[in-house]
Amino acid sequence: MTARLLSELVEDQNNMRKLLAILERQRDIFTAGGHPDWDLLEDIAEYCLDYPDRYHHPKEDLVFQKIRERNAERAKGAGNFIAQHAKLGAEAQAFAKALKAIRLEAEVPRERLTALLFDFVETYRTHMAMEEEFFFPAADMTLTAADWHTIRAEAARFDPLFGDETHDRFRNLRAEILEWDRLNVATS
Repeated sequence: MTARLLSELVEDQNNMRKLLAILERQRDIFTAGGHPDWDLLEDIAEYCLDYPDRYHHPKEDLVFQKIRERNAERAKGAGNFIAQHAKLGAEAQAFAKALKAIRLEAEVPRERLTALLFDFVETYRTHMAMEEEFFFPAADMTLTAADWHTIRAEAARFDPLFGDETHDRFRNLRAEILEWDRLNVATS
């Protein structure tokens, strides 16, 4: 049970890295004065508003609460973990709101959107680095089989982008990710 649930969390993180790489590529196009793929950016924003906040972060929050119950000192390495998730959600909302405004032809300064994209990517990367350094090892060392079983029972697992059944809304984004994977394998 331990390895399976922890593996799912790590897999989610690896999937998020792919999204962040695509987002950075689109951001770089935009920053250079070009026209990014707005549909792709909206898909990423929508996914980041949906899956992490509804499924991934609540699961991690359950793990964090169990770590804190079992070993408060070990939990300190993750900082204010739940507040970090709230910050990620707020940045995803700001990013999505800016994209919506652009679609509605409202004035969104290029610098504002660029800053949102940089902040969003940086916040996610910083959070994921903390998880790798502190959170995942603390979970692995601290939680019991019974803890993992309890968390598994309480946590939902459905990923509309990376799961077995890709939601129609994310088909183009899924194709972009598969292409990204193919290109990265070819250049490795």
